[in-house]
Amino acid sequence: MLVDEDQTAAEHISAFLSGTAFSASGLAVSGVLTMLIGIIFARWLGPDGFGIYSNVLVVVTFAGGLGAIGMDYTVARYVAYYLGSGDKPLVRSVIRYAARWGLLISAILGLATYVVLRGGLLNGTKLAGLTPFSTVILLTVPALALQTIILQAILALQAVRTRVVLEKILYPLLRLTLPFALLWCFREKIAAAVGSVLFSALVLTTIALTVLRTLLRDAPPAVAVPRALTREWSGYALPFVFYSIQNFIASGMGIDILLVGALASIRDSGIYAACFRFTLVLLLARAGMEYAFGPKVGRLFGKSDFGSIEKLYKTSSVIGLTWTLPLAVVLVIFSGPLITRFFGASYSQGATALAVLVAGFAADGAAGCNNTLLSMIGKPWLVLANGMAGGLVVITLCVLLIPRWGMSGAALAVTISRSISAGMGTFEIWRIYGLHPFSRSLEKPILGAAVAAVLGYVWRRQLLIPTTQSLLLLTAAIGLALSGYLLTLKLSRFSIGGY
Repeated sequence: MLVDEDQTAAEHISAFLSGTAFSASGLAVSGVLTMLIGIIFARWLGPDGFGIYSNVLVVVTFAGGLGAIGMDYTVARYVAYYLGSGDKPLVRSVIRYAARWGLLISAILGLATYVVLRGGLLNGTKLAGLTPFSTVILLTVPALALQTIILQAILALQAVRTRVVLEKILYPLLRLTLPFALLWCFREKIAAAVGSVLFSALVLTTIALTVLRTLLRDAPPAVAVPRALTREWSGYALPFVFYSIQNFIASGMGIDILLVGALASIRDSGIYAACFRFTLVLLLARAGMEYAFGPKVGRLFGKSDFGSIEKLYKTSSVIGLTWTLPLAVVLVIFSGPLITRFFGASYSQGATALAVLVAGFAADGAAGCNNTLLSMIGKPWLVLANGMAGGLVVITLCVLLIPRWGMSGAALAVTISRSISAGMGTFEIWRIYGLHPFSRSLEKPILGAAVAAVLGYVWRRQLLIPTTQSLLLLTAAIGLALSGYLLTLKLSRFSIGGY
């Protein structure tokens, strides 16, 4: 019996790893494009212009996500449910209901932001540079809210690859290329860059809507629905409104960017936003895992197979830390040369902030997919509570630390917040079900990271000036550190999923 259970767990881990690899490859393309956008725009616009662009992007992303009022999650769940239950006339009905309310609320939020900016409430503050772009913000917010709902409908209709192409490839490509096309109209770099936020949203929303209409070509017409059903849809959406707020205040690249701009300067905000682009590579393993981890754990939880769940949970921690640690070591030791090489000398002040930021992502990696696990075992409100607690920490510490340490204070606030949220989620899972993500397998990547850190630090100390100036020496130094890490794993016979 024990052998059968082990074999079953091994099969689950194998399927999980396969799904993770597929998801991660799609996310990798998106990550490369997003990184290119950050590098090109940061160099093109300079710290001040990139600060304005980043703050506008933060405002419209948050307001657009909040304006969808959770209806994107309602569409994702109920479209799939009605297709499975045979109530196909309700598919169009729920999509139309979600789109109507999402557009209405997001338009109100966009208008409110416009009034704040045009009303002069930011005049005299360090965020006054956003005022000229109030019209762009007004129009972009509802476009993004509608886009979010439509993309979720496409996903619910099982067009997964189409959704990935639209969101992860086409959208970044539009944001990368449109600013240079818009230069013919706007003549100013910052106006073209910010204007591209609106035009890329409009283009993608139009294309997504066309795709959705094609997918619904054979679906029955929408039908009138009773009020009790619309209340059910709205009730399901409500908790996800708070998730939008949580993501804005807790995960970084949200409220922290605005607070750096408000409490330090727009220039510092641009440098901080550029530095944060490096951390996207640390999220690749975690994001890739969660696509495969959630459905797998959901099925296992339905069978009460906690033995297999624990093995998957530990595997997610091993993968997360194995990927995150060596990259974190590289980003900490070579933060200054990397920022200078990729973004330019005007961004070199962000080296300390980058080094501080990566510590929080290392803590995240060690915790594995704890938030996804909490959600799948029926505790989504704990995920929300953890995120809100982390968000309050970010806001409080940013207000206290930014005036003293600038962008490095914001980085420290985000790192402490991410560590607290990861710790809370890990403790809750252990307290409720006695599961934890830690295993002896973690010792080997930790040892490998220590070897990489020593090799990288020695090179950095001996060849500090040449490493900063020479791309070849910088590449060789990073290669040496990563080779030491990989060699340590090989010599220690490290394997993912082996306990």
